[in-house]
Amino acid sequence: MKKLALLSVLAPFILACATTPTLKDYQPKSPEEKQIASLFLDLQNAVNTYNREKARPLYSPDAKVWTVEKMDRSYTKRMYTMEQLKTHGAKLYRAMERASLNITFFPPKNIYVEGDAACMTCPYKVVSRNPRIPYVERGIYYTEFSKGGTGWRISLTEWQIEYCNDAKWQEYKRKHENQNHLGNPRYLQPEAETVKREATLESRSIHIQR
Repeated sequence: MKKLALLSVLAPFILACATTPTLKDYQPKSPEEKQIASLFLDLQNAVNTYNREKARPLYSPDAKVWTVEKMDRSYTKRMYTMEQLKTHGAKLYRAMERASLNITFFPPKNIYVEGDAACMTCPYKVVSRNPRIPYVERGIYYTEFSKGGTGWRISLTEWQIEYCNDAKWQEYKRKHENQNHLGNPRYLQPEAETVKREATLESRSIHIQR
């Protein structure tokens, strides 16, 4: 009876976890949003299959990508051009494959489209599919897009970790939490109008306090 009682208490939580909507479940509000969401799902698939050649065409030639400098769990980041990522990106993808990392994007918090430019803030979760590597990371992805002759492409990406079970990340957070080094991007503030204003679609650039 106690087991049945416990199951009845846990059932709603188990069901909620099982039915958490992801980006695949997102209902776009316009054809442009649909194309942007589809592009991001293509990115998710490329990352989860560790296929850099699939990912490359999803970015504009002049895209800027914020990513980690080393896969040594130091969590320091810098911005890379697509040319620089030819070498660095290959190292990152190999490291992700060794750790069996898998990313899931969730329905966007915001998508703003203005002409041939757009931006999106999207929650994400990274876990390891290897049971011997109990890695969990959650946060927010910020992405800018530009539209050209081949359709929408990613022109800039940045992300902020909100939680990670890695002891090195928790140490890094404690060390830098008072320095703005973790980032406190203004576009991650909850107010929609603030997000829209700070995204500055007209200049197609972001302003991050660092």
